[in-house]
Amino acid sequence: TSNNGVINANNILFNECFNQGKDVSGGGIYVSGGAGAAPDQLSPGSGSVTIAGNLIQGNGAGAGDGAAIRLEQVNGGDILAMSGTPSAWNQVDIVNNIIVNNVAGMAGAISMVDAVRVNIVNNTIARNDSTATAGLAFTSGFNQSTPQPAGIVAYDHSTLLSQQVNPATGAGTYSNPVIANNILWQNRSFYWDVNANNGIGGLLPDPSQASYWDLALVGADGQRLSPTNCIITEVTGYAQGNNLSADPGFVYPYFNGARDVSSYLFPEASVPIQVFAAFDEGGNFISIRFGPLSPFGDYHLGAGSVAKDAGNQAALPETPYLSVDFDGDPRVLGSGLDIGADETTN
Repeated sequence: TSNNGVINANNILFNECFNQGKDVSGGGIYVSGGAGAAPDQLSPGSGSVTIAGNLIQGNGAGAGDGAAIRLEQVNGGDILAMSGTPSAWNQVDIVNNIIVNNVAGMAGAISMVDAVRVNIVNNTIARNDSTATAGLAFTSGFNQSTPQPAGIVAYDHSTLLSQQVNPATGAGTYSNPVIANNILWQNRSFYWDVNANNGIGGLLPDPSQASYWDLALVGADGQRLSPTNCIITEVTGYAQGNNLSADPGFVYPYFNGARDVSSYLFPEASVPIQVFAAFDEGGNFISIRFGPLSPFGDYHLGAGSVAKDAGNQAALPETPYLSVDFDGDPRVLGSGLDIGADETTN
């Protein structure tokens, strides 16, 4: 729940959503509209929501998307009711949050579908992981899953929304958030291979050769998300928009590791490793275990960070929650806006 649509200044730590029988999403925060009045009717939408100034760390979406934040059916009936007035549609602002070390069984620390008006501005989104161990990551007949994006992921609109809402209204054909002034750093993308670990199965690639995948648009052929004034691990394809690829210089970051001997656990030893759905589990036969499970690390900016004064003030949405940073310090403290959730004095 939220206070008048505002989720502000919380520590959202080490929560998990997991269901062996189906794909469920949203490990830390789940924002969704309710079901339509009939199967062929759109959701009325979620209403407008602001997610601001939160520490969202170490959460897990073991069988789905959005380990930290999942947006789903944010828009629907609101567009039909006010098709000529996009400013009146439901909007989600994700601003000033530190979103770190969350783990998705499918994709994304932040994931969205049927979310037409979203602002993702001045967040630190770092060292989150996608393991591609959810049932949807496997193709029938293969014992290796398909790697998924680990930072921000957006999808095509659902069939229902696409059929009932004309793109000419401004709703487009996919979720296309404003992404500005964010640190998107070293979000790791893994996949499952049954032949790893001498046939026991496990995650690849080895963490020492990690593959980073900070943001992606899934399903929209030939289209890309459009970050501006962001720090991105791999900036290829996003060089436009004054994006940088340079270590942001966190005070004390960390990567997730194993909680015990292994980083995964089979809930039922009687169920063999398979890529098609077992009758009792629907394909989600791997439950991810990771650690440390205690508040740890420091994702403030260190002295001399390249994020300092490198942001774009013109990108800010109209919200009072960006007049200060994650700690409540005023923006701007230097000659310009800093990238990420922290406005540093260093």
